[in-house]
Amino acid sequence: MVKVRLQCLKSVLLPQVRPDGAVQLTRTYTPKELREYLEVYQQRSGENILAWLLRVWDGAAASIHLILSEKDLLSPITTDDNIRRAYIQLQNITGPDGQDIVAPTLYQWLCAVVLIAHPDPSQLAASLGPWHTIAEGITVLRQIGMAHALAMGANPDDVLVTKVMRMQFLKQASESLKPLIVSTVTDATGTIGALVNKLREIGDTMSGPSVRVINRRKQTKSNGATARITRKQIWADLVQAGVPRSEIEGITTSEMFRRWHKLAFTWKNRLVSSPPRTPCPPSPPSAPLRPDSNWQMPKQQK
Repeated sequence: MVKVRLQCLKSVLLPQVRPDGAVQLTRTYTPKELREYLEVYQQRSGENILAWLLRVWDGAAASIHLILSEKDLLSPITTDDNIRRAYIQLQNITGPDGQDIVAPTLYQWLCAVVLIAHPDPSQLAASLGPWHTIAEGITVLRQIGMAHALAMGANPDDVLVTKVMRMQFLKQASESLKPLIVSTVTDATGTIGALVNKLREIGDTMSGPSVRVINRRKQTKSNGATARITRKQIWADLVQAGVPRSEIEGITTSEMFRRWHKLAFTWKNRLVSSPPRTPCPPSPPSAPLRPDSNWQMPKQQK
């Protein structure tokens, strides 16, 4: 009989003790419900272990409590041979108080069997491949968090970001995206979830035509979809828009780009939301000129 001890796990489903001392559970699932759970939470073909566990977590498997006989009916729930064997052998899970949890959650069962089959979860995280979009990066980051949440059966978004995680995440990032995220990632000290939210903000500012920051002086476009812009051009645009030079001196390219892109996004919204201008009749020669985009201060006569 295999036993696994998970840290910081508490059973929400409590047993009822009858006068004769027997333990009776008040909630069980029907065979139909268990078949539906198996269909939803079963590992898909080609799905890596961390992606599978993350999908299970996002699917609220932490709220499904299963007694041993119910757990055994959810089979085969994985495509990994080692995990499948551990799933069959696992009989109970011990809580932080040293007592067996009467009905662990499906998420707890799966975390336990993955730890049996893969005692070093960091190896699972090391096997994650490169990513090329912000959305892919967020998924990879949460999978890294999942690898570190296994031992506690905890929320992967509540895992604290470490230096090792930051280095691994940036190492897998696309070279074209690194200038945009490097300062955000290297300065991250909170949880995985907090860093995910910051990355989503960057992704929101990048919505629409994709932009790449390069070191070339010439700006080029490809089929109207991808624009390349230099740091020098970003600097010039910000200064021309009225941003004080003292605010952008010494900042990273990624931070400068975020300010530039946010500024461009703001002006675009203003143009879209502004009502159309009503044509004005021509002013008499003696009247002052109406300011417009081409207006300049007249030269004083000596």
